[in-house]
Amino acid sequence: STSLIPTIPAEHLASYMQYAQGRMRKKLLGAQEALQGGVPRVCIGSASLLEVLNGAGTTIEAVSSRSERIRA
Repeated sequence: STSLIPTIPAEHLASYMQYAQGRMRKKLLGAQEALQGGVPRVCIGSASLLEVLNGAGTTIEAVSSRSERIRA
């Protein structure tokens, strides 16, 4: 069974990681690495890139990125 999680706060990524399996676990590991490297937001999913960017996937956003958007 699959279920879409629209957003995951980066600070909670580790707790989601324990439930992820297979390819999704690899995607989350890659997202974690990107966020640790300074990328402000990662979008992942199994749909086409355009569909994922339009909300068909999961967005993982760094805390600093969210707070900057709120201030804008």
